[in-house]
Amino acid sequence: MMRNLSLAAILILLSIQVNAKKIQGKIILNDDREMNVTMIVPFGFLASDPAYIKLQNGVKYLDASNKKITIRPDDAKEISFKWNGRDVRMLSVNDDLELGSLFSSHDRVFLKLEIDGAVKLFTCFWTQSSPGMYNATTGGVTGGTTYSVEKYALKMRNGPLTRPRGLAFRKDMTEFFADCPELVERIQSRDFKKGDLELMVRVYNEKCAID
Repeated sequence: MMRNLSLAAILILLSIQVNAKKIQGKIILNDDREMNVTMIVPFGFLASDPAYIKLQNGVKYLDASNKKITIRPDDAKEISFKWNGRDVRMLSVNDDLELGSLFSSHDRVFLKLEIDGAVKLFTCFWTQSSPGMYNATTGGVTGGTTYSVEKYALKMRNGPLTRPRGLAFRKDMTEFFADCPELVERIQSRDFKKGDLELMVRVYNEKCAID
């Protein structure tokens, strides 16, 4: 079973690298030096958006001699570029949710930043696999499928990366925003629901964040 999952993961990584585009971007290193570079941004097969699941583990860029250099989340604070008229920022954070590749030994990942502030809202990406099924007609086992998942994750200042649980969303968010009574009251009164996470973060950053 593990062998099938590993093979599926390899096939996904290979498909992601089918297409890549050269895009002008910026890298902020751990010592705060900034580099304007030409990034080699991966795209999924026939996909219109960058393969963020691949970028979470690092990005390649071209140096002065046109040599490809890989920047990992342990090496930089941030990578950024513009795509379809929008600024894309991916910040290096501790991999508290274990989002890193099966083949990565790094403790950090780049995550796509959606909202900046005292509370940061990220989109995180990972793969899930469904098990194979026994076929009574042939007596064999059909292969399972592997698919990409994306969900929001939150980070309060220097706290750990947190992903709210579906069935415990209200409880998790009440605890996460505990220092903002106004927001907690609106969450408990169901004024804010699961689909309002972006709005919750904006309300906290505007009304309850303390410098």
